Amino acid sequence: MPSTPDRLTANRFDLRVEPLAPHVYAVLAEGRANSGFIVSDEGVLLIDPRPSADETRAMLGLIREFSAAPVTHVFLTHSHRATGAAIAATGAPNVVGQIRARQWLADYGEDNLEHSFDGTLTGERAPLTLPNVVFDRELTLYWGGREILLMHLGRGHTVGDAILALPDEGVVFGGDLIVNRHTPFLGDGYLDQWTATLERFRNVRAKRLVPGRGPIVAAAEAKQVIDAHSEYLGILRETVAEQVEAGRGIADAYGRALEILTPFFSDWVGFERLLPFNVARAFEEVRGSHPRQWTVDRRLELIEALASCYE
Repeated sequence: MPSTPDRLTANRFDLRVEPLAPHVYAVLAEGRANSGFIVSDEGVLLIDPRPSADETRAMLGLIREFSAAPVTHVFLTHSHRATGAAIAATGAPNVVGQIRARQWLADYGEDNLEHSFDGTLTGERAPLTLPNVVFDRELTLYWGGREILLMHLGRGHTVGDAILALPDEGVVFGGDLIVNRHTPFLGDGYLDQWTATLERFRNVRAKRLVPGRGPIVAAAEAKQVIDAHSEYLGILRETVAEQVEAGRGIADAYGRALEILTPFFSDWVGFERLLPFNVARAFEEVRGSHPRQWTVDRRLELIEALASCYE
C-alpha cells in the first residue's frame, strides 16, 4: 500500500480524510454527510458514497492517495445513500445493505432519488443499483484481515438503518442513525422507534464514532451526543402530540415546536431547514400514519400548509 498522509482535503467539495485506525478512514464534509473507507490488499470497502457521482469521484481521488486498489464493496448505512450514479462511479461489484433498505429502494428509489432534497434534479443520472448483499439483523464480514460487523439495531432515520463496527479497532460508523450537532432528518423515519434504537446503540462501545453528520465522537463524548439526539426526538414528539390531542393542525404544531426547540437546538446545522419535515412526520406518526415517500408534490403541499407561519 502507498504511504498514508495524515489528512487530505478535496477543496471543491470540502471533503476531508481523517485517519481512525490503521488503514481505516473517515471522510468528513463540513455541514454535510460523512462517509468512510477501509483499505486492504483485497481492495477498498467504501462506507456510503457521496450524494452525486462527481462528489463520489472526488472522494475516490482522495482514496487513491491511500490505495490504488479498486473499490470492491460499498456499504450503505441507509437507503438515502443509494444514488445510482454515485454507486456506479465507484465501480464496486458488491453493494451491501440492510434487507428493508433494499426493499424500500426497490419500491420507491427510482422516483425518490431522481431529485435532491429540495426537489431539483441532481444532474448525472444512472439506473438505481440495489444492494446485492443483504442482511436482516447482523452480518459479519471477514475481509482484508479484519472482522467487520454490520448491524441493524432497529428503525430510526429510515426503515433500514445499519451501522458498521470494527470490534478490534473500536471504530463505529453510525450513518444518520446518530448525528452530532446536526438536526436529525425524520421525514420518512420512525420517531418512537428511533428513540428505542438509540438506547440499543448505547451498548455499541466505540473509541471513535463517525456519525452520519457532524464531528467524530470520542468515547467520552458518546453519551452526551446520544442524549442530545434522543432529547431532540423526545421534545419534538411530545410537543407535536400535545397539538394533535388539542385538535390543532400542522401549522400550529410547527409553530409550537419552533418555539420549544429553538432555545436548545437552533445552533444545530439544518435546524430551520429540516424542522418542517420533522414536524410533518411527527404529526403523521402521532395520528397513526406510516412514513411516506417525499415527492416534490408533498414538499409543495407542506410549504402551502405552513405558509401562515412565515407571514
